[in-house]
Amino acid sequence: MKIWIWGAGNRGKELKEICDRYGTIEGFVDNDKLKSGTYLGLPVLTPESVRERGIGGKACVWIATEAKEVSVQAKELFRDILEWNSVRKIIQTHRRPSYPEIQLDDRNIQNCKLVRDRSAFLKRFADMSGSWKMIELGVAFGEFSEQILRMCTPKKLYLVDCWDDERYVKGKQCVFKKFEQEINTGIVEVLQGFSTQKLEEFKDNELDWAYIDTLHDYKTTKKELELCHKKVKDEGYICGHDYTKFNVYSRIDYGVYDAVNEFAVVYDYEFIYLSLEKNGLQSFCLRKLL
Repeated sequence: MKIWIWGAGNRGKELKEICDRYGTIEGFVDNDKLKSGTYLGLPVLTPESVRERGIGGKACVWIATEAKEVSVQAKELFRDILEWNSVRKIIQTHRRPSYPEIQLDDRNIQNCKLVRDRSAFLKRFADMSGSWKMIELGVAFGEFSEQILRMCTPKKLYLVDCWDDERYVKGKQCVFKKFEQEINTGIVEVLQGFSTQKLEEFKDNELDWAYIDTLHDYKTTKKELELCHKKVKDEGYICGHDYTKFNVYSRIDYGVYDAVNEFAVVYDYEFIYLSLEKNGLQSFCLRKLL
């Protein structure tokens, strides 16, 4: 079976690894014309190119995005379609946890304080962050970035994101427009690329505060935490979003909970704050145990 994947981003990459077991992967389809060319050694076509070449009539497309408009487009171009809801279940099946589930010790939580949500979470840093270098990993459209700037007024805020998922491709333009003044004055610096690669570019002990909100899988989160351990000062804070095993909206398993717990136990960190979000997607804050 010849398979095309709609979405030349991180989900598409994960799906390709799964699809390789089911048939021949012909390439990717993406509405973002800037992605045209190749991705993971395979061609990336726009919907227009698929129509012009007439390749959809003999192929199946697996949709790697929940965007409803993509499903409509795909039905016009391809003979067979595997909708996102079905694709998501396949991804979940292949994401079965293969990592340790480590329980926290009392020392990891004895000083933890609960806060209402992640806005209240930020208020805890307002009086001390004026001279900080802060970094947000996973920016999307910059809504939380805006709160960080307004409530923490850091000396420097680094915003890191790939913006390579079809769902977030417009985020980069939005961020540059939203923070134009702060970018021009040097308070904000936008770094496009993978979080782990960009973290490697910082000096050890250079950052005061980090916030992780990227892929939410165990492997990536573990690597991000380990890099933050080196790049964030010993007296600094490592924070993040989606401290859970399961997203109640997308129904996708997350590896954040287990990666964070393992990191706290192995590297001797304690929870300082934990937010009680009504949607269950909590934010956490870790500090190195003294």
